[in-house]
Amino acid sequence: MIFILILGLLFIILAIQFRRGKWSRLIAGNTFGDRPKEEVDKAAKTVSNLLIYIGLEFIISYFLDVFTKKGAKISLIGLIPIIIYAFYMIFVYLKAYLKNEI
Repeated sequence: MIFILILGLLFIILAIQFRRGKWSRLIAGNTFGDRPKEEVDKAAKTVSNLLIYIGLEFIISYFLDVFTKKGAKISLIGLIPIIIYAFYMIFVYLKAYLKNEI
């Protein structure tokens, strides 16, 4: 279970670095070589928002599991917005890809 806490802290660190405009090459599917800096920053901010949420979810899940034994069941409720957001982003980027905007 300590792995969940470490992973949550790692996600928060990555999110901070993405928000600062650093480490953008770590984003999956990175083809930013010929993109303007504004597009790179927008993508990094989007990934940063998601990583902050997931990192906080992991940290909260860890402490809920340590202090209450129902932590795993309670933290599943927090995963619903992540799943909805992930499907939304897949839809948006797929739509843009099909229109050849990406």
